[in-house]
Amino acid sequence: MAFNPFESFRKNQRSLMAFAAIVCMIVFVFSFGQGDFFQTLQEWLATRTRPGTQVTTLYGEPVFEAQLDKIARQRDLANTFMVRTTALGVNMAMTELEKQQKDIKEGMENTFGRVMQGWGMRRNPFFAQQMRLPPGWQAMSVQNDLSFLSAQSSVIKNPDQMRVLETLSISLGFEAWETNTAMRGLEEMFFGGGKTSEDLLDFMVWLKVADKLNIKLAQDDIRMAVNREAANQEVWPAPLPLKQIPSVQGLAKNGALNEDELLAGLTNEFRVIMAKESILGESPGVRSYRDLREPMQRLGNAGTPSPSEFFTFFKDYRASLGVIMLPIQAEDFISKVTEEPTPEEIKSFYNSFKNDEENPGSDRPGFRQPRIVKGEYATAKAESPVFRKKAQANALAPFVTRTLAFLQADSFGGSIGAAIGNILPGFSQEPMYAEYRIFKDSRSSWFDPPFASSEVLHEQSTQQPALIAGLVGQIAGTQQTLGSPFLTAAIYPGGALAYEASARLKILASTILACASTNPYSAIALPFNFVPPVPEMETVITTLFDKYLDILSPRMMRENFILFTEELAKLKNKPEDANKLVAKGISEYGLEIRSMKSSKPYFEMASVPEFSDLKKSFIESYRDAPQAPEFWQLFFQGNGTYETTRWSPDERMFQNDPSRWIFSKEPYLIWRSEDLAPRDRTLAEVTPEIIKAWKLQKARRLARAEAEKISEEAKKKTWPTSYNDLVRESKGYLAALAPSKKDSDLKELSGVTRILPQNTTGPGQSKVYQAFRIPTDIIPYPRNNLVEQLLSLKKPGETMVFRDRPENTFYVALLLSRAEPGPQEFKKIYENASSRSKEPDTLWQIFLDQYSRDFRIETMKKLRSEASGKLDDNGRIPIADSYRNRNIKDDSGS
Repeated sequence: MAFNPFESFRKNQRSLMAFAAIVCMIVFVFSFGQGDFFQTLQEWLATRTRPGTQVTTLYGEPVFEAQLDKIARQRDLANTFMVRTTALGVNMAMTELEKQQKDIKEGMENTFGRVMQGWGMRRNPFFAQQMRLPPGWQAMSVQNDLSFLSAQSSVIKNPDQMRVLETLSISLGFEAWETNTAMRGLEEMFFGGGKTSEDLLDFMVWLKVADKLNIKLAQDDIRMAVNREAANQEVWPAPLPLKQIPSVQGLAKNGALNEDELLAGLTNEFRVIMAKESILGESPGVRSYRDLREPMQRLGNAGTPSPSEFFTFFKDYRASLGVIMLPIQAEDFISKVTEEPTPEEIKSFYNSFKNDEENPGSDRPGFRQPRIVKGEYATAKAESPVFRKKAQANALAPFVTRTLAFLQADSFGGSIGAAIGNILPGFSQEPMYAEYRIFKDSRSSWFDPPFASSEVLHEQSTQQPALIAGLVGQIAGTQQTLGSPFLTAAIYPGGALAYEASARLKILASTILACASTNPYSAIALPFNFVPPVPEMETVITTLFDKYLDILSPRMMRENFILFTEELAKLKNKPEDANKLVAKGISEYGLEIRSMKSSKPYFEMASVPEFSDLKKSFIESYRDAPQAPEFWQLFFQGNGTYETTRWSPDERMFQNDPSRWIFSKEPYLIWRSEDLAPRDRTLAEVTPEIIKAWKLQKARRLARAEAEKISEEAKKKTWPTSYNDLVRESKGYLAALAPSKKDSDLKELSGVTRILPQNTTGPGQSKVYQAFRIPTDIIPYPRNNLVEQLLSLKKPGETMVFRDRPENTFYVALLLSRAEPGPQEFKKIYENASSRSKEPDTLWQIFLDQYSRDFRIETMKKLRSEASGKLDDNGRIPIADSYRNRNIKDDSGS
C-alpha cells in the first residue's frame, strides 16, 4: 500500500495540533510591535551577513556602513525624544512658575520677576509687532535673562530658590537652543553634534572613552537624567514604561516603538555627555546654552590663558593683508587631456552621479536637472505719478460726491452750469481750509510739524524793521571798534531765522505765563510786533495741498500694494488667473513689476539682468550682517507658482511681518510664475556632459601643477620692498602668465582679516566683531578656510596656491602687504575687556571661546589619532572613498 501522509496525521492529530498551538503562542509573544524578537533577529542577521561598505578602521576593528546606520538611527531617535520631552517639561514647569508669580503680592520680594516677564513677552505673538522689535530680539532677550540668572547663582543661598533657578536655567537654555538653531539654520542635535559620517565616527570614539572611564548607567539613572533635562519635571514616572510617556506618542513608525533601541540611544548619549564633561570640562548641545558659569570658569580643562597668549591672538586675528591673484582655470586644460573615457567608464560615471543635481559650487558632477523657476517681483514707490493721481482723486472724492448730490437736488429750471461753476473752484482749496484755520488760530501749531519746518508758512523776510534797525546799529558799532562791516553783512541773512526763533520763544514763554498766572490776561504782555504775521490762505494753498498729497500718496501706495498682495495670495497654483492679475499690477495698482525671460536654476539667478535693482538692494542690506543668505533664496521659498514671499531691506527677513513690511522704504513682493521640479536625465541626454566632467577631473591635476609651478618660480624672484614697486612689478609678472596677457584677468583682495569690528550705535555699547567675508564677485565660490590660508602669508612677495570650492579654479596668490596691530591698540582693548568697562570690547570673549575651541580641537585630534592611527588633511578620521562618494565632500581644506 502506498504511503499516505494524511494517515500519519490522523494518528498523531492531537500531538501535532498541540505543538502547532504552542508554536503560534511563542510567535505571538515574540512578535509584538515593531522591534520584536524576529525583527531584531533579522536586523542582527542582516548586519552580520550584509554589513555594507567598510567605512574605516577604529581601534584595529573595521567599521561598516551598517554600524553607522544603526548609531545614526539611535541618535536620531534619542534626540527627537529629548526635544519633545524637554518641551513638555518646560511648559509644565513654566506654567507652574507663572501661577506662583500671581500669588506674589506688591511689596514682596520677587527675585525672578523680570525673567518670568521676559518669558511672557516672548510667548506673546503680537509683542514684537506692537513694539516694532528688530529680528533676532528673542535670542537677545533670552540671553539677557540667562546672564541675569548667572549673576543670581552666586547670591542665592535658599535651596528652594536654587531649585527655581535651576528650573529657569534649563527652560531658558532650551529656549535659547531652539531660537539659535532656527535663526541660524543649524542642524545641531539636542545632545550636540550632527548627522554626518564624521560626526558619527566621533561619537563612536567618545563611546570608547566612556568605556575607558567605566561610565555605566542603569535605566533608573536614565530616567532621572531625562526628568532633569525636562526642567525637573516627572515626565517619566518610575513605574511607567518608556514607550508610554506622552512625548513618545507618534515618535516611532507604524504606531510602534522599539523601546530597547530608544533606551540604548539615550544611554549612549548620556554616557558620551559625561565623558565630554570629564575630558573637556564643558557640556555640548542644549546644556551649553544654560551654563551659568562665568566666562573664565567655562574654559573647563583648557586652563587659564595668559595676557601674552591674548596678545598673540589679538595680532593674529586683527592682522590684515592685501593679495593679488592669478586665476588658473581647469577648463582651459581640458583640451590637453588626450585620453577618452570608454563606454564602460561613461556608464559607471553616470551611475555614480546620476542622482546628484547640477551644482557649480560642488566639486562633484551632477547629471540630474535641478529645480528651475521663473521668478517675478513687484515693488512700489510712493512718489510714483500713479499714486500721486490716486491721492489727488482721493482728496477730492468727498467734494465730487457733494457736487453730484447738489446737481441731483437742483431743479431742471436752475442753471446746472452755474452750479458747477460755483462749486468746482472749491475742490482744490476746501480740503485745506480746516488745516489752515487750525494753523492760524492755534499757537501750538507753531511748534508742531509740518508747520514747524515750513519756510513758506512763516515770515522770514530780511526786510523787517526790527532787523534793519539792528543792522544799522551793528555796522555803527563795528566802525567804532575798528571791526569789519563785511562780517555784519555776512551774518545778516541769518537774522531772519534768528528773529523768528526769538519770536517763537516769546510766544511760548507768554503761553506758559498765561497758564501759570492767576491773571488769565498775562499773555497780553506779549508785544504783538514780535508775532510773525500769518500769510493769507491764497498764498499758501498750493503748498498745503502738496504737503497733503505727500502724506496721502504713501498711504495710497500701501493700500494698493496690500490689495494686490491679498489678491495674488488667493491665486497660488492658478497661473491663468494670476497672470491676469499681474497684468493689472502696473496699470491699475501702480506697481513696478519685473519678470525673468525664461526659467533658470538657483545658481543662475544672480546673473538675471531684470533683477539687478533687487540684487543691489539685497547685497547692500546684508553688507554688515554677520551671516547673509544667498540672493537666489528669495525665489526658492516654498513650492509651486504664485506663492508670494515678502522681503524688504529694512527687515532683512524672508516672509516678514506684513504690517512692518508694507511700511518699509522698499517693499518687495516675490513669486514664481513657473516652477519645474528636479528631474532625472537619461544617459543619452548627458553623455557630452559626462565626457566633459570626466576630462575635467584630469584637467584639475594639470591646472594645479601649472599653478604650483608659477608659485615656485615666483618664490625664487627678489621682489622690491616698496609697496608701489611691488604692486607694479607683481602685476606685470602675473599678467604675462595670464591667458590674455592682460592685468584685467588678475584679482585683488584687500583688507583681508579674520574679524572686523562693527560700528556701534552709541557710546557705552559693547564693541562687537563679525567674520570677514570673501566678496563673491571676486571669488564666486570661496572655501570656508580661505581667510585662514591667506593669513598664513607673512612677508610681502610670498606666494601660495589655493583652490575654490568646485576645484574649477586654482589661484596663485602673492602677498602685497600685511599690517599687524601694535601694543598700544592691544592695551586699549585689554583695558576694556571687562563687560563692566565704559566701552566694553568683546574681543576678550572671542579669545576665550577660541581658546576653549582650540583645546577641544587638539583633544579631538589626539582621540581620533588614538582610534584610527592616522588622520586626513582636515584632522578627521579618514573614510573610504567607496563610502564617501555617496556624500558630498567636506567643504574645508585647501
